Amino acid sequence: FSEVWVGGRLGSEAQAAIGLAGQIWFFMVLLIVALSAGTNALVSRFWGAGDVENAVIAARQSMIFSVIFGVTITVVGLAVSRPLLRMLGASPQVEALGWEMLRFDLLGQPLICIHWVSNAIFRARGNTRTPMITAGVVCLLVILFNFAFCVWPFQVGIAGLGMSWPLASIVGVVMTIYLQKKSDIGRFLDWKGPGISRDWFVRIMKIGIPACVQ
Repeated sequence: FSEVWVGGRLGSEAQAAIGLAGQIWFFMVLLIVALSAGTNALVSRFWGAGDVENAVIAARQSMIFSVIFGVTITVVGLAVSRPLLRMLGASPQVEALGWEMLRFDLLGQPLICIHWVSNAIFRARGNTRTPMITAGVVCLLVILFNFAFCVWPFQVGIAGLGMSWPLASIVGVVMTIYLQKKSDIGRFLDWKGPGISRDWFVRIMKIGIPACVQ
């Protein structure tokens, strides 16, 4: 809502660019949705069965994949955003504005992915309050940054909308990692454990991809 409101103040072309860029952003986020759904299902299954060791492994693997997914989304997104904007019918002016927003916004995808997956791990153990708080803080910061960057005092234009999510997500990641370390499953953040596993990736995505499609 805040992006639409700010876009209205920046002009009709900016508002059109926000709408088209938002469709590309949502498409990229589908990968994060798939990973989060698979994470939630596997960690909750093991945690509910009292299999703490496999719950820790599933959480650790999911966090590793969150970094890989986030970087992949950023790289692919930066490569295809302008062609996709043209395919969606953007005029040259709207395409330029959409790219000005996305080139910053996409840099925050690794942070957004880590935050979402970490929140999925909280929810898988029955803790819905912490994800609600961290997500709420991020959303509030996005709204404040949108206003500060685009309306007052900085007025950097549509690029400010792209900067808001990465900056807010830094806070979200710091909060959620700090709280995870203090939790009863916090040792999954011990990177001295087993590295990336193809078998765990398949298990997570067998659940995540159907959820993403749905």
